[in-house]
Amino acid sequence: MNTRILTLLVLGTLLFSCCIQPPENETQTTSTAITSTSSSTSTTSSSSTTSSTTTSTTLPILRTSSDIRIAGYQFKAPYTPEKSFLYEEWVILKNTGDVTVNLTDWRIKNKNYKDTFIFNEFYLTPGASVKIRTGEGWDTAEDMCMNRKDPFWDNEIDTITLFDSELNLVEKLRGLARASYSID
Repeated sequence: MNTRILTLLVLGTLLFSCCIQPPENETQTTSTAITSTSSSTSTTSSSSTTSSTTTSTTLPILRTSSDIRIAGYQFKAPYTPEKSFLYEEWVILKNTGDVTVNLTDWRIKNKNYKDTFIFNEFYLTPGASVKIRTGEGWDTAEDMCMNRKDPFWDNEIDTITLFDSELNLVEKLRGLARASYSID
């Protein structure tokens, strides 16, 4: 009886440790991977044999990607006074590729590079999008906040310029502030 309990505890610990893995540190190359380890456990008792195997999975993480697109924007808050509604000024970035992209230290700049927003540690999974809001708020997987008290975008015409962590231009889009823009 004690052997079965011990076997279940070992198997449970192995399964838990294989599922909960922190991301590996990035290297100097343009891509890295998060890998969970493989292990095999076999326990034999006088009445039965239990065997368990976990498989290895790899999730590629890229530092730069042409798959990150500007998917939408709203430069001007739809309500007045504008300073009270900066949460409604936003830009959407979408990962149109099939690998997770590390947006850490990426930059968004406005017209004439007057203002810059720099991403903290952030990973955008395939097919996901994130809305970067000018105003104050809590960061989530779908929303990030610049936490500014003043507008980031010009109210008439502005330009979104997106740079990766190596300061390579990823995309540039000019648009009218009074209209919302979005791609699917």
